[in-house]
Amino acid sequence: MSNLYEDPDWSQKDLKEALNDARKHVLKNKFFTCFAPDRLKYYLKELHQRKQEGHQICFTDLWGLIIETMLHEKVQSQHLSFQICVCSGYSSEGRQ
Repeated sequence: MSNLYEDPDWSQKDLKEALNDARKHVLKNKFFTCFAPDRLKYYLKELHQRKQEGHQICFTDLWGLIIETMLHEKVQSQHLSFQICVCSGYSSEGRQ
């Protein structure tokens, strides 16, 4: 859904292509993507960074990183506030 919302005109377009892409992504085997050595290093780095920032680390933090990889196969740098701006017609800087 977040990929869909990146396009401000998503609701005006045919969603066939977006649905086909989502279907392909959901049906892919994600085991090797989520547990590849480079992803495991990334998880460790992110968890270490959170600990350095003073957060307590738990399994839920690791699980969130794994789910992020399963859903996006990349680091998701956008936040909900960005998606709200896009959906309401505003840029990330608050301009229309």
